[in-house]
Amino acid sequence: VHRRPRVGDDVTLRALARDHIARVMTRARSVRDAAAILGVDDATLWRRRKQYERERERERERESGRKRDR
Repeated sequence: VHRRPRVGDDVTLRALARDHIARVMTRARSVRDAAAILGVDDATLWRRRKQYERERERERERESGRKRDR
């Protein structure tokens, strides 16, 4: 289960970026607006979101494999 990082947590820059993008996406009206807020191109934001989505899928697969092994 993905928990949002808290101040003082040992967390990677990648995890912080993923969380920040998710928060901005909830407030923005569109991907274009979110990209403007984040200061990146629309295509860059789209690629990063896709990449983070694939990473989350892999994490879920690993978690479900661990549960079956128990």
